[in-house]
Amino acid sequence: MKIYKSLERRSYVLGLPLQELGMLICLFMLSVLGGSLAGVVIKVPLSFYLLSVLLIMGLYLLLRRAARQKHPSFLLSYISYHFFQAKDIGS
Repeated sequence: MKIYKSLERRSYVLGLPLQELGMLICLFMLSVLGGSLAGVVIKVPLSFYLLSVLLIMGLYLLLRRAARQKHPSFLLSYISYHFFQAKDIGS
């Protein structure tokens, strides 16, 4: 059976695996949307948006560094470990 290595490789965009970049973009959109919705009720300072952008950029650099070291999908592993896996092995 012939195996095509180009199909087996993960796709990278901007130095990140495609799934992690998509999750990073969703996190950015949720932070902006959350700030906008909170702005309806209370006055949200401009520093909230600036801090949000700086945190997203820092997370991007951290994930890019982890991807460069061939870490197996750091963000997805962390999310699945803390939220989706059962804590008790017997259940």
